Amino acid sequence: MQPYQYSSKLILVSGFAFVILIMTALTITWTIHVFESKENIKVIFGEQKQSRLLVTMRDAARQRAIYLHRMAMMKDAFDRDEEYMKFNEAASEFVNARDELLSMENEASQEIQIWNKARPDIINGQTTQLETAELILQDRSVEANELLLRKVIPIQNQVNDTLSAMFGVQKDTAAQAYAAAIKRNEKIYWIAILSGSSAVLLTIVIATIVIRRTRYAESSLVEARIAAQTATEMKSQFLANMSHEIRTPLTAVIGYADTLLEKNISETDRQHRATRILNNGKHLLHIINDILDISKIEAGELSIEKLSVSQAQLMADIDTLIGGSIRDKGLDFQIDIQFPVPAKINTDPTRLKQILLNLLGNARKFTEKGSIVLKAAYNAGSRQMYYEVADTGVGMDEAERSRLFKPFTQADTSTTRKFGGTGLGLYISRQLAHMLGGDLVCQSEKGKGSRFVATIDTGIIADQCLISSFDSDSLIHGQRERETIPALQGNVLLAEDNPDNQRLISMYIRHTGASVVVVNNGKEAVEQAIGGNFHLVLMDMQMPLMGGAEAVQWLRQVGNQTPIAMLTANAMKEEKDRCTKLGANEFLTKPIDKQAFYLVLEKYLENGGQQKAGINAEYDAELAKLVDEFIDSLPQLAESLQSAAARQNWEQLRSLVHQLKGMGGGFGFKKITVLSERVEADLKANAIKDAINVLGELLKYIDRAVEEHESSTNARKLGT
Repeated sequence: MQPYQYSSKLILVSGFAFVILIMTALTITWTIHVFESKENIKVIFGEQKQSRLLVTMRDAARQRAIYLHRMAMMKDAFDRDEEYMKFNEAASEFVNARDELLSMENEASQEIQIWNKARPDIINGQTTQLETAELILQDRSVEANELLLRKVIPIQNQVNDTLSAMFGVQKDTAAQAYAAAIKRNEKIYWIAILSGSSAVLLTIVIATIVIRRTRYAESSLVEARIAAQTATEMKSQFLANMSHEIRTPLTAVIGYADTLLEKNISETDRQHRATRILNNGKHLLHIINDILDISKIEAGELSIEKLSVSQAQLMADIDTLIGGSIRDKGLDFQIDIQFPVPAKINTDPTRLKQILLNLLGNARKFTEKGSIVLKAAYNAGSRQMYYEVADTGVGMDEAERSRLFKPFTQADTSTTRKFGGTGLGLYISRQLAHMLGGDLVCQSEKGKGSRFVATIDTGIIADQCLISSFDSDSLIHGQRERETIPALQGNVLLAEDNPDNQRLISMYIRHTGASVVVVNNGKEAVEQAIGGNFHLVLMDMQMPLMGGAEAVQWLRQVGNQTPIAMLTANAMKEEKDRCTKLGANEFLTKPIDKQAFYLVLEKYLENGGQQKAGINAEYDAELAKLVDEFIDSLPQLAESLQSAAARQNWEQLRSLVHQLKGMGGGFGFKKITVLSERVEADLKANAIKDAINVLGELLKYIDRAVEEHESSTNARKLGT
């Protein structure tokens, strides 16, 4: 994963969301602080009011005491009356302040408690002061002074002590409120610092990431521009090479063709020039095929056709096609088979030959002396064939190897000048190897040669299908090897709606020794499977009344666990996955690959012991009869195809070619299967014009096959 491969929009949104969250938290914190400060101010204001009232009470108490003492010392009656009035005014001030303080129940709760505790004595003191004042006004000074000294002064001291205690409570409360305010301010202070710092740091982080992301984007743009320029240069170089590669053989073709028009040339010269034209034309065709292949690969339109391929025939074809030209160059060429290997593999013979011929062609091109060896080996564990092409040519260093398998490139620019070529072959070969279920790798050392290893998937291969040698005749003449028919016993239920396929598949089963019951649709298959005793069910996918998929689903839902192998002309992986999910055990494609078919039968049926003598002759005779019947049915089927196309009934036409696709290869007419598959694919893609064109090819091939078969039959009847 490349660094900074994340969304800048997500970074910005997340970062600013965090900043907003922090600012919201700060706002809430400050709001709470304001409300708490308001309450604190209210408390402080209450404390100030209480203090003012206590001061008023204290001053009034002192003034009363002073006025009372002054009355005791005055001789003049008018002066005593005046002081008495002041004495009463001070008492009124004291009482008013006391009443207001006592009305503050919540704010002055502790002060009220102190006051209530001292209240009886204070009330008695007030009464005593009044008595003393009355005695003074009556000129009873001796009694007044005695009462003043004995009661009034101690009570005044007690009042002062009570007021001092109340002042102490207020002082403590104010100190606590102050301490709480200081603590709260410190907390808010640190919260503000931490939140602000976090917001600043987060902003810095966001800015840093965005800057780095921007720089990375700029760097990516630069790299993309360089890559685009490089690709443009590579394609320009490729086009220049391609122009050279096309013009060179084309020049030879035109030049030699022009010389053929000359008069008085010998037959030897004519043959030589015609051969040169032919060789250069083939080379030109090879270049054009490479260009078409790479365009199909890049468009995802290159198709693979899986067929049963004889290994002996494959090696014989390779030796015939390129072995001679390698030896003509003075090189030693050998085919080394690491036995045991499968007699046959299930792959695309055309594409496999293309890979091997490309590798051997490169080895021939880059090897001036020494040898080229083609090795073949089988790995049973991975079910893959290994094809190794080793040469003693120029070899490559690590830098040159790194440029292999890329389109439009060769190992070195000097390669093009010295050896020619388009730089497409290895890229195409690796892509084909991938499509065949394998890979293509290279090992090489400068000056010591190269070794290319291509692997491909072989399909299902049984141990008895492995051979320890090739028949020399098959290597020379490419004779067709016969499939081994196993001896089996058991009951098989075949659900197939096409009569030709019913007869052909039933014949395959009967020749193993097993018995077979044939039904025409999925509904009958469900009834037979539930009521009968079968070791294996062969279920076609597309049938009337009830298709194979629905039949499998019904059987599994009712608890029937008989092994089921699906038969379908649709070899797509999605189809196989769907069958597996429904509960099918195996998946067989049409036309039937007899090797894979017999492997499935062997897996679920019991061994029947020794195969009876003459089974191959019976098999050949019955197969010939079935082929005759199939050929006889082709004219009527061709009419049905033409009628559906004329009526533009594309659904019926697709159904007919789907059936034909599954039958043709089974009766030995692989081209019928290939052409039918192309028509079906074009109809699915709604490419009606293309489908009609391919249908024309199919009908012509059917006519030719019928004519050739009739000629062959007539010749046999006449004994020729």
